[in-house]
Amino acid sequence: MLLNLFQLFCSRGRVLPLLLVALFGGDAVGQVTLHGHVRDQASGLPISDAVVEIKGVTPVLTCKHGAFTIAVDTARYDLVVRHLGYRLSRTPLEVHADTHVDVWLEPIRIRLDAVVIAGSAEPMSNGLIQPVEVFPGPEQFTNDVNLHLGAMLRSVPGVSSVNTGASAGLPWIRGLGGNRVGVFVEGVPQQNQQWAVDHGTDLDPWMAERIAVYRGPATLRYGANASAGVIDIRAAPMLEERSLSVGAFTRAQRVNDGIEGGLRYRQRFRKLQVEARVVAREFADYRVPADEFIHLNRILPIYDNRLVNTSGTMNSQQIRLRYDAVNEGFRVEARRSQQVNGIFPGIFGIPTIPRLSGDGLPRETALPRMESLHETASVHYYKGNELARFSMTAGWQHSNRKELGPPHTHGNRPLPQTPLAIELDMHAFFASTHFEKSVGSDAKWFGGAQIEHLNSVSSGWEFLVSDYTTTTAGGYFGREGLLHVLGGRLDGGVRGDFAVVRSTPYAELLYDSNQQIIGSTLLSSATDELFPGVSASLSWARNYDSHHQLSVQLARTIRFPSAYELSANGVHHGTFRHEQGNPTLRTETGYQLDVRLSGYVDRLSWEVSPFLGYYDNFLYLGPSAMFSFLPHAGQLYRFRQSDVIRTGGELLARYRVSGSLSVLVTAEYLVQYNLDEGMSLPFTPPFKTECSANWQPFLKFGNETYLRTGYAFVASQNWVDRNEPPTEQYALLNLAFGGRFGAFQWSVFVNNVFDRVYIDHLSRYKLLNLPEPGRNAGILLLYEFNHSHT
Repeated sequence: MLLNLFQLFCSRGRVLPLLLVALFGGDAVGQVTLHGHVRDQASGLPISDAVVEIKGVTPVLTCKHGAFTIAVDTARYDLVVRHLGYRLSRTPLEVHADTHVDVWLEPIRIRLDAVVIAGSAEPMSNGLIQPVEVFPGPEQFTNDVNLHLGAMLRSVPGVSSVNTGASAGLPWIRGLGGNRVGVFVEGVPQQNQQWAVDHGTDLDPWMAERIAVYRGPATLRYGANASAGVIDIRAAPMLEERSLSVGAFTRAQRVNDGIEGGLRYRQRFRKLQVEARVVAREFADYRVPADEFIHLNRILPIYDNRLVNTSGTMNSQQIRLRYDAVNEGFRVEARRSQQVNGIFPGIFGIPTIPRLSGDGLPRETALPRMESLHETASVHYYKGNELARFSMTAGWQHSNRKELGPPHTHGNRPLPQTPLAIELDMHAFFASTHFEKSVGSDAKWFGGAQIEHLNSVSSGWEFLVSDYTTTTAGGYFGREGLLHVLGGRLDGGVRGDFAVVRSTPYAELLYDSNQQIIGSTLLSSATDELFPGVSASLSWARNYDSHHQLSVQLARTIRFPSAYELSANGVHHGTFRHEQGNPTLRTETGYQLDVRLSGYVDRLSWEVSPFLGYYDNFLYLGPSAMFSFLPHAGQLYRFRQSDVIRTGGELLARYRVSGSLSVLVTAEYLVQYNLDEGMSLPFTPPFKTECSANWQPFLKFGNETYLRTGYAFVASQNWVDRNEPPTEQYALLNLAFGGRFGAFQWSVFVNNVFDRVYIDHLSRYKLLNLPEPGRNAGILLLYEFNHSHT
């Protein structure tokens, strides 16, 4: 009470506070100030919005300079500092007078240089798992040719990307993707990839403000579609009260004459904040270091080293309204993304020389092409404090994809009258709840429930997948701090889920030579299936000292077959292949063991992450020895199930040579063994290692100038599935040079400096023996204006 009076009179003048100190010296002397800074242990940069706590005192957040101030009594305390992406710091203090203390937080993973993680009043709590990599946005990945979510994250050890277009692709974690890697935006799963395992998320990476990568089983918290991991995308923290932030960027690159740009607006009025963002992109036909490709054993030409009709456009918009009080808040968000991508005519129908020669207009996107629209709206509410917390999330999505091309036919069917080959239209509804309740200083109960409904309708003169509906629901509960054993803490939880999948049959009409209907053939039968499943997780973690930590997770995971995997039977032009579903598929069960050992000594930080998994009825898509019944489709790929063992791991080490030079080395390895076939699973990423150096030279071109080099070696992949082609090894060198001039940031980059010709083992172009894009140079410019009215 006296402290409150003291603060009140301090605002009135200087004399009364001094009198109060003299009159009530016995009480006031006990009040002292504890102040200091919170910094990143690896880079030395200040950390804003870190939570600084002392028992019995209201927690405070560090400012943009990493500073904090707390008024405390003279006593013995534990100073606790926490921040997303860092290990919790607990420092014993005995405070007798005004005290300054600096706290150095250790990153959970070694992050890229100059990345400062943004915190939030609402923690990203996810049960028993912790993020292994956290990024604030795509600014650190500007040298990637295909700037989409998958390509943006493939610098993370264990994460790879399957590209399905210049602005489309999916992140894979440890060789698994699709319905095994959940992509969540503000707690809502992104479901526009449900028509095939390789469809992209349609999420522009410039819309992503904070990204956490959860590598390993995450079904307990996120559901059956997260058995391999999660990409969790959240909003940046709120601005300071009465603050305005405006940003803009533009990026250009040579390989496809691409140009893109965007604007961002954020303004906070007391506890309410308004945000808006727009991004647009345009690119021409891609340049490749090749002059021919192979289609169905035919060698066909590529003119002027350009893949004709691979140009396109993309635009995205986002608006968000946020309210954050001390122990309560909500967010309302709407997003829209639209793109048009040309489809290389060498894989749509039977290619001809006139179609491959193009029209000489590299920016014109003619037929065939893909058009995509993705719209989402969501609301999120939370209430509580560090002792108890409750949150609710609800979301709606609409996804529409069209594949348009010159009308063609096979057999005696009439020629279609429109260019609409395939249209897929889906609506998705999602709702979830989550609660947490602390019991003691180191234990917490948690639980929640989720429900989702998908409704997809198909049309067009080609068939890919039947109309279907899918309803999934599940609930979970568990406890952090079940036991303290072997010097560490044991956490655990269990979850139950079910999925109901219904699809309609589809029969293709048969015609005689006079184009008269003479019958039909069933391409996809009806399905009406109920899939139940139970998953569970146990994790144990121990801090051996302030430098070393060991954690072990044992999980039982499940995965339900999707409607696409049950009923598809047609050419998916995004992956250049005929994919056939299997109505006999059943629930997959996995048993996964993950180990993480990390530490740091002086200037060296490191982490090793081995894993082992056994799967019963592992569900996958693989090449068969059969050919499609369609004359232009080639080899048939089928969904099937086998018992499988998967093992591998990642290694990361970073050495800070000096204050201006640091070196980062990563490596990843994966083995997938099909016990039924005695062979590898298809689409297994090869061994990969990268070494990058970041140097801040003494010659300054503005502030925070850096020179970054990156060398990547990818081994050959000969351990392949039956009828799957192998790939050769390759090595790439990338360079980037950048810095800052006040509010402006700039970066110049060169990708694949030596113009190496190589084929990515996961690339869709591998089937055509087409290499990845060659040397690529570009530039990025960013501007950010921040103003506070306080």
